[in-house]
Amino acid sequence: MGTQEFPRLRFGIGQPRGKGEMIGHVLGKFRPEERELLDVTLGKAEDAVLYTMEHGITRAGNIFNAVPG
Repeated sequence: MGTQEFPRLRFGIGQPRGKGEMIGHVLGKFRPEERELLDVTLGKAEDAVLYTMEHGITRAGNIFNAVPG
């Protein structure tokens, strides 16, 4: 694209198992016990993308980045 000026959707599941394992965790495959959570997370990601397309990045961020309370 030739630019860094575009919205990004990032998500993750879990934490690295030990210190210094961040790269392997980020680039590794999901563990079987994470599969159900991955499916739920991908569904929420889809909702966030569709909402962003309709309402804009700021409104979407306010909704999808909100901390449940």
